[in-house]
Amino acid sequence: MRCLRKGRAVGTTVSTSLVRDEKKLPQYLILVIEDVTDRIQAEHAFRDTERRLALAQGAAQLGVWN
Repeated sequence: MRCLRKGRAVGTTVSTSLVRDEKKLPQYLILVIEDVTDRIQAEHAFRDTERRLALAQGAAQLGVWN
């Protein structure tokens, strides 16, 4: 989900939970919105690093085994 923070769109995750009483009647809703911008940027950087490593290994005709 995309939300605005200080006028900029940021990546978010949203979690909700409906809290009920002992008669199962709704009492209130809990809503958590988490900014995951840093995580998204880290994932992009990781993928970029993987692509660069694969390119370098291919150019050098090297392989890596784990």
